[in-house]
Amino acid sequence: MPAKLKVAMNTTAHADGRFEQLFNSINRYMVIKTVTSLGTAVCVLALLTLLGIDFAVLWPSWRSS
Repeated sequence: MPAKLKVAMNTTAHADGRFEQLFNSINRYMVIKTVTSLGTAVCVLALLTLLGIDFAVLWPSWRSS
């Protein structure tokens, strides 16, 4: 993506650095969000299993009833 932006926008070295910083921040956010969501899923699965819920792996997280 940065190479495409450089060609499309004819950016300077300073702007390239800022874009790289932006993309690194977005990637870090996505990693943190993914790890947090996986941790939540594991905790919910463990709780449902401890409660004896049948087919806990298939239990949708959006189900309210």
